Amino acid sequence: MTTRNKTVFAATGLAVATSALLFGVTSAQAANTTPAPSSTAATECRGPAASLSAEQCASFQTDMKAARDGVFTKYGLTPPTGDGPQRGGHKGGGQGPDLSSLTADQKAAFTTDMEAVHTQRDAVLAKYGITASADGKGREAIREQVSTLSTDQQAALKADMQTVHDARDAVFSKYGLTAPTKGGPGA
Repeated sequence: MTTRNKTVFAATGLAVATSALLFGVTSAQAANTTPAPSSTAATECRGPAASLSAEQCASFQTDMKAARDGVFTKYGLTPPTGDGPQRGGHKGGGQGPDLSSLTADQKAAFTTDMEAVHTQRDAVLAKYGITASADGKGREAIREQVSTLSTDQQAALKADMQTVHDARDAVFSKYGLTAPTKGGPGA
C-alpha cells in the first residue's frame, strides 16, 4: 500500500469517526432537548400537535381553523362556529347540527327526540348482530361489521335503516333544521 493510499484511508477513517461522533452527540442532544408537552398544550392540542408549546398550539389551531373555513367558503358553505367537537350540542367528532336558532327548551326536546332515533337505530343494528363501537370509531366499526353480512342481509339492513333515516329527517324537519345528507356530518 502506498503512502498516498494510507493517507486517503486515514483521512476517510477520521472523517467517518468524526461524523459518527458528531451524529451521536447530536442525536443525544436531540433526545435530551425534545420539549415535553406542557399541560396546557396537552389539553389544547392532540395527536401530532400534542408536543407543541401553548403558544405554538394556539397558532396551529388558528391556522387550521382558517384553512378549514377557507375550504367551507370555497364551496359556498358556512363554516362551523365554536370550538371543539361538542359544537351544536352534538356528541362526537363531527360538526353536528346547528342548533343555535333553537331555544333552550327546543334544544332539549330535539336532543330527546334524537335519542329516540338513536335507540331505534341501535335496535335495527342489533337485529343484524351489529354493535356500536365503544372505542369511538363509530361508523368505521359499524361498516366493518356490515361488510361481514351477506348481500341479502346488507340489503335488508339498508331497507330497515331507511325507516331510521326517515325518523331522523322528521325530527330535523319538526324543528326547522336541515337534516344531514349522505356522507355529511351526522349522516
